[in-house]
Amino acid sequence: MAALPKRRSRRGNTSSSSPGWMTTLADMFMLLMTFFILMLSFSSMDAEKYRAMVTSLVEAFNMAPDQMPEPQGLADEDTESPAISEDVPIPMDGAPAAPSEGDAMLRGQASAEPARPDVHPGVEQLASMLISEMEKAVSEEQIDVGFDRQRVVIRFNDEATFPVGSAELIPDIRPVVADIVEIVARCDGEVVVTGHTDNRPIVSDRYRSNWDLSAARAVSLVHELVLNRAIPAENVVAAGRAETRPIADNDTAEGREKNRRVEIEIYEPDCDTGGGD
Repeated sequence: MAALPKRRSRRGNTSSSSPGWMTTLADMFMLLMTFFILMLSFSSMDAEKYRAMVTSLVEAFNMAPDQMPEPQGLADEDTESPAISEDVPIPMDGAPAAPSEGDAMLRGQASAEPARPDVHPGVEQLASMLISEMEKAVSEEQIDVGFDRQRVVIRFNDEATFPVGSAELIPDIRPVVADIVEIVARCDGEVVVTGHTDNRPIVSDRYRSNWDLSAARAVSLVHELVLNRAIPAENVVAAGRAETRPIADNDTAEGREKNRRVEIEIYEPDCDTGGGD
């Protein structure tokens, strides 16, 4: 009996494998995505994280370590940055007028620091005279002397200058004021005397507010400056600032004490180099 011929299948090849180009395209997309992820991570990565990532990639792709690029512009976290030296001056706090950029403070020094090129020529000269000739008053913290580009500032300690709630000078401070007047009188320039208080309301039958008290204290000091016309009255201005220009925190007793003060500012002084009358 003859064998029956086998039927041919009418169905074509049932293989479900994808074309080769799709595999290549998928690989390319994966590599591109990996590349962009690496680029993004490089922008915010330190050296340690970079080395750890390189090690993982080397192991994953069986690459030689020397085939991976070295990090550019990355620094170890414990690498010390070079020190930056900046000449930062200490300002006269609470100064009401004139820009205080580049201020300098002198506290009891024998001589002033060399002036900056933009400091008015007479400023350092007057500050140096005050520091050297008023050394005792500065060391006893009766006054502070400072300067900035355009002015010299003499700051009087409140407790050493006026009784509490009063605008009458304490007798012991009068010789100090007289010495200051003698020095300042050697120089021409506008003189501004400003009174300041803390933020506590004053209780007084004589003064209605801190404005009255601060202005009265400034006027008391002005009287000493222009006495016998040692300093021309037309060059002197008195002002009261009350509590509007604090230089310390009014929440503490120490801060309030610093804020209660009277300041003499001499603008752009032109001093007699002869040092006397």
